[in-house]
Parts: sequence; C-alpha cells; structure tokens
Amino acid sequence: AKWHGAPDAVTETTCQLCDAACAVKVLTDGGRTVEARAIDSALPICVLGRFAVAHFQNGPDRLRVPRMRVGKVLREVAWSEALAAASEKLEPYRDGAFALVCDTGTTLEDRHLLQKFTREVMRSDHFIELGRTLNGGGPPRAKLPAGVKAVLVAGDLVDPAQLDGVELVIAQDCYPTALTERADFAFPIAILAEVAGTVRDDTGALRALRKSAAPPDEAKPEWQVVAELARAMGSDGFAHDSIATVAEEAGLAGAELRVERETAPAAALDPRMRATYFRGHRLEDRVGQLDAVPSGAAE
Repeated sequence: AKWHGAPDAVTETTCQLCDAACAVKVLTDGGRTVEARAIDSALPICVLGRFAVAHFQNGPDRLRVPRMRVGKVLREVAWSEALAAASEKLEPYRDGAFALVCDTGTTLEDRHLLQKFTREVMRSDHFIELGRTLNGGGPPRAKLPAGVKAVLVAGDLVDPAQLDGVELVIAQDCYPTALTERADFAFPIAILAEVAGTVRDDTGALRALRKSAAPPDEAKPEWQVVAELARAMGSDGFAHDSIATVAEEAGLAGAELRVERETAPAAALDPRMRATYFRGHRLEDRVGQLDAVPSGAAE
C-alpha cells in the first residue's frame, strides 16, 4: 500500500472473509482499496482481514463486463442485452427444472433475493446454500438435484462435471473460472468493500457492511443483478433500487460493527483457523504471498 501514497478516504465496515465479521477500516484512494486495518488497534485482525481485502478486490483478471455465449464463444455484451437474453432462456425451466447455488460468504440481502428469485420467479425448491470452508478444507462444491436442467451459480461452487446434461448455466462471479468459461452467461459481481449490506457473525449478531470502493467497470452487486433479471422476466416484487429496500423487505435492522470484543479472533491467534475460500475461490491462489503464512497444516 505504501506505493499509493496517502489514502483520500477511510470507511469503517465489516470484513466479509469469515464469520468472525471483524470491524475494519478500509483505506481507499480514488475509489480503489489500498489497505485494511483493525479499528481497535489493541486487538489484531487476521492476515486475511489485514492483507487479502485489497489484493483480492484489485486482481487484474477480475470479471468486468457481462458476457453471453454466441455460438461457441463468450462475447462481451451490454447488461440490457445479457439480461434480456438470459430471461428468455430461463423461461422454459420454471416449475422445478431450475436450481440456484450460493454460499454464506455473500450478504444476507443477496441471499434473500436469490432465494426469492428461485422460489417465486422460477417456482423451484432447489435453493442450495453452502457453508464456508475453514482449516484447510476442500473447496465448497454443490451437488445438483436430479432433473435440474438450468442453474444459476453465485460463485465458483459447482464442478463443471456436475453440469453434464444441464442445458443452461448462468455464472455470477468476480473472477474467471472453469465454470464461467462453461457458462452460457457470465455476470461480473461486486465484492467485499465494493458492496453494502448485512452479514451475520459467529454469535448470530447482524454486522454492517458499508461500501467504500468502486467495483471494476460494469460489475454490480449480486442483489441488483438478480432484481434486474427478475424484472426482465416480468416478475413483480423486485422493484428494488437500493440495498436499504432489500434489507427492509428481509427484516434486517440493527446491524452494527463488531468493534468491542474481549479477545482477538481465532484466526488472528492461529493462522490455521483462517478461512480458505471466498465465493469458492481459494484465497492463496489470488492473494500474493499469503502462502508464506501457512494454514491448515499441523505444527
């Protein structure tokens, strides 16, 4: 961060990389995250909260524009064209042939609308929500129910081999993966300090996310993409124009920062306790030099 000079803004928010949901201050320069620090300097945050936020957000290969498969090629298109085409392609898969996969790394507002889209728009019970992977565990991967022919995946959460026989794949993510390359539509998603919203920590309390950075190019928050997709399919009940209206509908109120705590989070005291993946992406693959602080290995 020292090469960026002094930041021009500091925002107090919540780290989204694990369920400890530590309060952090994010330093930005021209809307770009350059550093994250603990708000309470007496209690350290883990190496992820300290270094991974800026590195993960600022990766040069972030997904930046919507892409749609034309023939055998994924082509960059405008959001309006991509959403119109995706809505038309989804129509035949209502009433049970559709599944949606997400994980608990995304906001409660995102997951509220993703579930609502699955059940009310697509009229499907196949809403699959995966938990986080800790302590060096394997990547979170969903098993698709029998009979599913169309799937929307919010992250790198399904192995391409699971997609044999699936006719339509919509991937919403922040980085390219084998899944986005296999997809019929790949939508770029805003993440971490680029979004506002609410998360639930490991005590069950609501913690506030405050947007402090600009997403790359045309990337959008997950809730906004799914709301626009639902509206493109002619569905009522998705006329949300801000995260606040989604939070109100979901009954999310009273979220605060986790500033006061008795001890540092477990991952700050023992690197083996830190999160391994975010949205299905292995953090050590995306954050330079993170592997220099070992995790998941016996002493």
